Amino acid sequence: MVQKHEKKERYPLATGYLSEGNIHFRFSKYRFLEELTIYEKLGKNLVDFAWFDLSDIQVIFASIWKRYILLKRKKNDYSFIAMGLWSTVEKYLGVNSYLTMYILTLINFLMEEVIDERVLTYKSEVADFRKRGFSIDKPTKAMIDDQKINVIEVFINCICDRQSAVERILDKVLLNPNDGKQSTMARLYQMEHEDKYFSRYWHSRFETYIGKVSNNSEQIEQLTMLKTIDDMMRFELVQMILHDVKYKHCKCCGKLFIPEGRSDSIYCDRIMPGQKQSCSKIGAHLVALEKRKNDPVLLIHRKAYDRLTNRVEMGYMKREDFDTWKDEAVQKRDDCRAGELSFDKFVKWIDKTSRQRR
Repeated sequence: MVQKHEKKERYPLATGYLSEGNIHFRFSKYRFLEELTIYEKLGKNLVDFAWFDLSDIQVIFASIWKRYILLKRKKNDYSFIAMGLWSTVEKYLGVNSYLTMYILTLINFLMEEVIDERVLTYKSEVADFRKRGFSIDKPTKAMIDDQKINVIEVFINCICDRQSAVERILDKVLLNPNDGKQSTMARLYQMEHEDKYFSRYWHSRFETYIGKVSNNSEQIEQLTMLKTIDDMMRFELVQMILHDVKYKHCKCCGKLFIPEGRSDSIYCDRIMPGQKQSCSKIGAHLVALEKRKNDPVLLIHRKAYDRLTNRVEMGYMKREDFDTWKDEAVQKRDDCRAGELSFDKFVKWIDKTSRQRR
């Protein structure tokens, strides 16, 4: 019942090219998809992929499966189901090119019952799933659809395996300076020839040609045919090295990131597993706390601000009175830090205006 993807596929898994500092992936045709191109700043796809929260991905995949079941039971029509699934996953497609590839592969499995080993590259997981198949004797089509949720575990394990491979190579190639005696490209070359783990995931050969970036575009670029998701990732890694992409360690989570906007950014914009806010927001809060801890003027001002905010919430102070106090307090805080108002006078004003009830 479960098929293996045909080895002699007419189309590559994706076609990659660079344009204006962005890496583009044009995904190959599926029965449910004619053409799709997604792009992101070079390096960001690869670096971000390593830190995705697997529990979040599991929720996304489970929602796709539930939507598939509901659509099929409502109307068992291929085009109807495909359109319904597309509307479900559209919001996730721009998040990350590799996540998009796994989403397309899941849809392909649900619709075609095909295990695409160009994407599901963790062979032991795929082999085990194919051996087990669907755990029902003489199943009906409806039973098989219900059992398709079991493939999500295969996807999660394959993604986890790929994340580990990406994290390892980023550390080995990009972050291991070897006392500055080796270039990044030299480290990549050395790993290709000496590291067996590397050759398992990253040793790819690419076929390139000059062509139009899509059927409906006149833009001409050097295009690279990428047969597997491993090829996609290695293609991006090599382009990062060739184009000297700047990356940093986030001062909050410690993970690699590609600065966006300001080049002096020290925090990434990712929401790491177990967190509710992005590192940039957490970092800004930590910086503010550190500033207040080392600056008595800021600390006193903040305590008074919080005190009066609570008073407003409890109904002991009018909002308009608080707004008036807030504006004056900011001015006096800034005057004190600039040396135009003595610290003692600032403290006396704060005590007088924030500790008495209005």
